Amino acid sequence: GIADKIAFDAFHSIQIWNVNSMEIAKEIRTGAGGGIWCLCVDSHGMLVSGHGSGAVKVWDPATAACKVMPTKHDDFVRSLVLDQNGLVVSASYDGTIKVWDTLNGVCKATLNGLNTRICRICSLNGGGFATGHEDGKIMRWTLSATSSSAATGGGDDGSVSIECSKILEGHTKLVRALCQLPDGRLVSGSKDRQIRV
Repeated sequence: GIADKIAFDAFHSIQIWNVNSMEIAKEIRTGAGGGIWCLCVDSHGMLVSGHGSGAVKVWDPATAACKVMPTKHDDFVRSLVLDQNGLVVSASYDGTIKVWDTLNGVCKATLNGLNTRICRICSLNGGGFATGHEDGKIMRWTLSATSSSAATGGGDDGSVSIECSKILEGHTKLVRALCQLPDGRLVSGSKDRQIRV
């Protein structure tokens, strides 16, 4: 399986490295499409790539088969993360967040209107995620099931809603790095040359 391997993108290919030997075990050529800007592994062991074209693609590491998600972002997909619920969340320079059921190839929700590039995303203990933005803000988000199956736009099935539960301010430039410590605190790194906890 992919558990004992490291996967990373090399712009137009995905390389899977054996952790023990530190040798390339497999290389998947991804072709054109704006290059790969981010990569994560979904809950089924598939590789999920975010592209400069705005596309999100799912790759079978064993066969290199590719499935392209039905809708896309309007700009670079800058960051991807696996949520506690097994959903993949993508963040883009177009200022949108999308939630994906990668197994079924469905966009569960799209959040529009942030009016700032999203540069980083991290999964949070207990569910939800946080995003780091070009304007220096960090926002905490929760995902919840909706009672309606009406579409929310952009090809979404409308079964998940995204809500902001907290905004953290302090950085003066874009947030380049974001992670959560085991005790629940967030750590952020910014182009303003500060690390904040």
